Amino acid sequence: MWWPLWPNCAMLLVASTVVVALQMLWYTGIGYNNIFVPDGDTYYNFLKDEFLSPDYFTLVFDVTPNPGVYILYYPFFLVSDRLCIVPNFILMVLSLVLCVRLFHPFGSTATWLASLAVSLNPYTLLGITGPNKETALTFLVLLFVYSAVAKRSLTGVLLSLLVITLVRPLYAIIFLGCWFLILCFQNKVRFTSLVLLSPVLVAVFSQFIYQAPEMAESFFAAYSSADTPLDYYSVSLSGASNPLVALVMYLFRCLGNAFSTMVRFSPFTEEGEWALLGAGYGVYGMALAFGMMNLLFYFGSRIVSARRVELADRRAQPGGWTFSSVPSASLQLTALTVLFFWMCTSINFFIQSRYLMPILPVLFGILGATITRRRFVQIAAFLLVLAGLYFGAQWALAFKSAPPVIHESFKPEYLP
Repeated sequence: MWWPLWPNCAMLLVASTVVVALQMLWYTGIGYNNIFVPDGDTYYNFLKDEFLSPDYFTLVFDVTPNPGVYILYYPFFLVSDRLCIVPNFILMVLSLVLCVRLFHPFGSTATWLASLAVSLNPYTLLGITGPNKETALTFLVLLFVYSAVAKRSLTGVLLSLLVITLVRPLYAIIFLGCWFLILCFQNKVRFTSLVLLSPVLVAVFSQFIYQAPEMAESFFAAYSSADTPLDYYSVSLSGASNPLVALVMYLFRCLGNAFSTMVRFSPFTEEGEWALLGAGYGVYGMALAFGMMNLLFYFGSRIVSARRVELADRRAQPGGWTFSSVPSASLQLTALTVLFFWMCTSINFFIQSRYLMPILPVLFGILGATITRRRFVQIAAFLLVLAGLYFGAQWALAFKSAPPVIHESFKPEYLP
């Protein structure tokens, strides 16, 4: 059972050593840039300024949206501001343990792919030397899925939700919805499908929840000068009062969150250097797109097989559509969790595929449990077609590619 854990721990150690060496050897003009996660510098500066304050814990709750991040790194910061790598490495190893425990019943391929999404994730590796929330969220998401689906542990679910609330409050709301959805399917509650479709309803009727001027002020202002196409945002905003337009734009954002990063990333800086984080986004984007396409194929095959069984038996399932005709209920509930999370993050009027990063190990575990040679070819073909359509549209409509990464001429203090 534990065999995939040790090779992945070794790969994590080697990859972390390579990242630390690249950060340690970096200087302006060396040929590569973009060597750290920007959020890490923001978290570090707050910790550096406030960690000796007698009101530190009151302050992190009053003035920061992510108090859990500052609580996590605080004890290590008291010893040295260079010790952020320690909790990050520990959390990644614990994530690998959960990958093994969660996906071992679905075979070695599932365990290996889920583990590789932790040990070789370029984003979290580049952020391993500083404070960041993605490493903690990846562990917490795995803990939530393991507790809610595999173990059905109320204590584990509540603990994971509590800590997620401290690290990323909006995620806690989403995963609370995931838990409710899981409980509904486990207990075959009537109208469970409406719970699954609730993000769609929220997106379609968002004009009754938010006022357009408030959305414009809170979302658009930060992006108004960015050199990126924002037509989808403008249409989403102007069409929020029209349920049909809102639905179309919501589906567009779902596709954008799942597949846009595989074609919209920048591996170079504005000065022509290799952008390590930008290239890492490209790797993440391709992995995310492959996993999401497999998720769509998986649900498509489950729906077809469920309908065939229903027609053959001539029996309607009580409480609406369930997955009782499929052998592995745990795998299906895990996939439903990922699907619901994807649908919820796409309510946001901006396309932010990075918000899906914490579920990547779970998504890859599902990929390993369900992939076949035929499906691999189908997924690759569909992604090539999507990429071709994107670049064809870019040529025909003359919209801009992703801008080059901004050249960084400084090195944060926490880097080695």
